[in-house]
Amino acid sequence: MDSSDQASIAPAQQLPQQSTSTATNTEGDREELIEATLFRLTQGLPRAELDLILSESEACEAELLKEIELLEKASSDPSFENESPEVKAILECVLTPLDQYWTASALLGRLRDDMMLPRIPTAAASPYAIAPAASHSKQQPHHAPVDASALIEMQNNPAYTQQHDQPTQLLALYKKLSSHRSAHVFRKAVKDEEAPGYSDRIRFKMDLGLLRRLIVSNQVVSYHDFHKYAGLIAHNCVKFNGRESDYGMLAREFEQAADEMVRHAVLTTSAQQQGGAISNNVDQGSGAANVGAEKTNVDKADAEMASV
Repeated sequence: MDSSDQASIAPAQQLPQQSTSTATNTEGDREELIEATLFRLTQGLPRAELDLILSESEACEAELLKEIELLEKASSDPSFENESPEVKAILECVLTPLDQYWTASALLGRLRDDMMLPRIPTAAASPYAIAPAASHSKQQPHHAPVDASALIEMQNNPAYTQQHDQPTQLLALYKKLSSHRSAHVFRKAVKDEEAPGYSDRIRFKMDLGLLRRLIVSNQVVSYHDFHKYAGLIAHNCVKFNGRESDYGMLAREFEQAADEMVRHAVLTTSAQQQGGAISNNVDQGSGAANVGAEKTNVDKADAEMASV
């Protein structure tokens, strides 16, 4: 086809190319949003936990590359698949290498909505499993989930990191989160008698009771502090129980509730502060106008006295 034939193509025939470009841009935006969201989620994790995520990620990548190499070899040589026990093990196992590394998997397991990882076809049930959060859906309605980009934008709001002189607002936020339907398993510390091996796997324990004590003792003094510790509760839960367990699903609902409540508190505080600033400006303007009027009256009175 020459250039004249290409120029004669109808616009309708070119639409698929345009939609493909749009899809590419959308996928790029999604990847950027996931990256920004993961960075936001890591801000509440201790440095040692982050180091563990990095080391696990490197080990996981090495195992994934090894599996890919074996599967590619098996696809090109069917006899290799039948003779290799490693290939058979890969094909029969529903878990990926990522699911064998608890800390890295926990971080990714906190992603929600369209950013979630694909579900595991047959997930191992937690020995301490509870009813999935979805079973409570008719008992207590909740607000629409906060958009991931809105949570990232919230970090730039001064009210998010503003330190509170008194713990009143933070305690009110704690009470609201603690009363949420998903919070009942997070109100007290997990004991090894209830979950054997918990202390070995979870190095930085956190629960709502401890969060309240941190607020009262003025160690949590901002919405940002509150938010990161609520995230640590969810992280520990997903790390110990697995992202597809009942507890893992409950942790995602809990963190979603925390996101919604913290963002609402930040926006409310910000609006009140802006409203107060506007009110002060109005009051100052009214005061200046009154002073000007009084000065005019004084000048008139002085002029009348001078003419007498």
